[in-house]
Amino acid sequence: MLERPAKYVMSVGKSWGRSISGPVFGTIALILLLVQEVVTDAPTATVALKWGAWGTISIAVFFILIAQYHVWHEEHDARLAADEKLSAAADMRGHIWVKISPNNPVQDQTRVASELTFHCDCANHGKQLCEISRVAIRISPPERKTIAFVMGVIKLHVVAPGRGFTYHESTPVLDLSTADLLNSNISINLIDSLGTEYLNTVTKVTSW
Repeated sequence: MLERPAKYVMSVGKSWGRSISGPVFGTIALILLLVQEVVTDAPTATVALKWGAWGTISIAVFFILIAQYHVWHEEHDARLAADEKLSAAADMRGHIWVKISPNNPVQDQTRVASELTFHCDCANHGKQLCEISRVAIRISPPERKTIAFVMGVIKLHVVAPGRGFTYHESTPVLDLSTADLLNSNISINLIDSLGTEYLNTVTKVTSW
């Protein structure tokens, strides 16, 4: 929990150390030495040195603020670079509509099974094309472990930047009844041929 604040304090300390070891404090030290040599009146020298000490402290505090700005600026630039790199990739977004069949899809009707049909209505919001090859399906039934599986699409789909992607398919869900499937949380995500899973799609279940 304290790792990030500690890292920030260390970064500020390093930046502040570089600032106070620069020519500014060297100049202040020369000025104070010159005051000691030039001012011979003791009370005046005391006041001058006192003001010099307070000035040094004030400048040190000011450089702390400068160091904080430098650390923020570096982190901000790094975040912008990361965001730019991310935005340069493909980014599939949109809706995936799911309909649940009321019928048992398997031939052996004594086996518990259900069926879902999904329709992808998505688009590539990124700056690179991608090749959609698979679909990841996660089903979380009530009071049961999540069922997760990946299925390939019938045909690879290359989606250029700014282009849409539509796809329609059905799949059986074995050992899960239609009633349980209707009460499950369902999420479907697209996967490209490089293995990137696009998590910005929204899955919505609709009725027949």
